[in-house]
Amino acid sequence: MRRQVDPEPEVALGIALSEMTSVTSCIDLSDGLSTDLRRLCEASGVGAVVDGERLPIFPDLARSGLALGIDAEGAALHGGEDYALLFTSRSRESQLSEQLGRPVYAIGVVSEEKRIVIEKGGTLKPLESRGWDHFANDE
Repeated sequence: MRRQVDPEPEVALGIALSEMTSVTSCIDLSDGLSTDLRRLCEASGVGAVVDGERLPIFPDLARSGLALGIDAEGAALHGGEDYALLFTSRSRESQLSEQLGRPVYAIGVVSEEKRIVIEKGGTLKPLESRGWDHFANDE
């Protein structure tokens, strides 16, 4: 709840990423990973394969989500207001973490095939955009 009520935007990380030549795109995840990843891919003319085993799920949510009726994986994929950054880079996760002086996590790969899928247990499934859409017609 603290992150929702008192968010901490990743301004310093964004500035650092903008100065790295290996970083090729970046978007904030204010509307949900599934939706913002689609926006990033469409703008870049690429697709992506998300590693379902590497989704960023807060430990507290994983522990208590079930009791609260919250699907932790669904929240990680489609929830918003994270103030986290999603970016692509030609560098490896460990190299980027070292350069930035903080951990960053590879959650997938960019693909030339213009589709967005999630891989879990060796199975690929289309990743639907179910995050917030500011321009959707709610009528």
